[in-house]
Amino acid sequence: MSLNFAELDVNTDDDWLLKKPDFVVSTPGRLLHALKKYGKPCESVKHVVLDEADLLLSFGYAEEMRLIKDFLPTHHQTIFTSATMTENVEALKELYVTGSIVLMKLKEGQLPSSDQLSQYHISCQNEEERFAIFLALLKLKLIVGKSIIFVKDTDRCYQLGLFLQAFNIRSCILNAQMPINSRCHVVEQFNEGRYSYVIASDINDVSGESQAVMKDEDDEDVCHNFIFRYLKRKKIHKKKRKHIDKESGVSRGIDFHHVANVINFDFPTSLNSYIHRVGRTARGWNKGNALSFASPQEKPFLEEVQEEINAQLGHRAITPYEVRIKELESFVLRAREVLAACTKTAIREARLAEIRAEILRSKRLEAYFAKNPRERAALEHDKKLFSVNLHSPAIADVPDYMVPPSLRGLNYRSEPVKKEGRRKRKKQMRPTPHQMKYQKKIEDPLQSFSFL
Repeated sequence: MSLNFAELDVNTDDDWLLKKPDFVVSTPGRLLHALKKYGKPCESVKHVVLDEADLLLSFGYAEEMRLIKDFLPTHHQTIFTSATMTENVEALKELYVTGSIVLMKLKEGQLPSSDQLSQYHISCQNEEERFAIFLALLKLKLIVGKSIIFVKDTDRCYQLGLFLQAFNIRSCILNAQMPINSRCHVVEQFNEGRYSYVIASDINDVSGESQAVMKDEDDEDVCHNFIFRYLKRKKIHKKKRKHIDKESGVSRGIDFHHVANVINFDFPTSLNSYIHRVGRTARGWNKGNALSFASPQEKPFLEEVQEEINAQLGHRAITPYEVRIKELESFVLRAREVLAACTKTAIREARLAEIRAEILRSKRLEAYFAKNPRERAALEHDKKLFSVNLHSPAIADVPDYMVPPSLRGLNYRSEPVKKEGRRKRKKQMRPTPHQMKYQKKIEDPLQSFSFL
């Protein structure tokens, strides 16, 4: 029997103690919280597995790992697992390992072979080209299947999300600053196929800032405290330091199902980050594709990754994806117009819209809204997702003149409205028998006549 602390409220649920699970899966923060409250379950532990061991300290878990060690019995086996074992593991070894160390290294490389994983890179000269080329690949159906799009920070997530929304391309965003339940909900929607594209950022890249370590607080507590402040002030002030959830890393540890493509919209700044991003696809025996965009400023990182990956696989693995930018001038013009509308204000409003939606979904705020119905009504009024204002409503369409000559002949227009939806709307527009009777009465001068 196994137990996942992420699906359990250790503050109220005591039944898990009676079940006596054989395996407990948890993040350091949640496990430490449970141990401080109960403590005894760890007395019979025989094995401790530290998954992604090289990140536990770099993500700010040093204090949690030290305190957890005090609850463990003297004699137990410790297993470290990671795709990249770095020097960060040495401190954990000194803390958790008491006997001899046995190193088991898999024969397979850090990435699958080229027969299973196809890796490409696209050189772009500026931001307009980056967005335009990506738009063309999606609109011309050159990227097919469920895809994870990695960007450099959270604001970039919303910028790209608004950009795709303007072209009627549905996507979801994994925001590292929202509670874990919200992020799990997004992953579930992606796995169920409700969205084909999920936009995410690495935890160590969020806002380009150092991570703020949140002590003695659950991530939902932080978010809901923030929500209460939002409800009182009706606005969000910029903070000098943003609280980032240490458990929100997307490139590692999250179970995405059937990912066909990984898109490095912003090229990662390290080899480890590239490996763990690309590792989201081509899992098991499935095939996958990795496509990376690289500007002149990102080219040194690309060359470093290319050199290391080529050395591991023994051949040229990351091949260039040729793009004739002159044939995509119409996409560049449209991308320029939409990017001009994706301002900092638009990004801020989009993030506020997500916070409003999160407030309305929160079960922990139901009592507050019961006492303050006006607050809920105000949020219901403003909960509509934010969208950018554009001059051309048909900007999402792809007429024939925009399609490169080599790709013409297919239908690239936006999907039409389904006939079932049309019939349903027409049926709703038909007057009811009472409305028809009233209309007939007011049109009859003998029945509608009245004395003044």
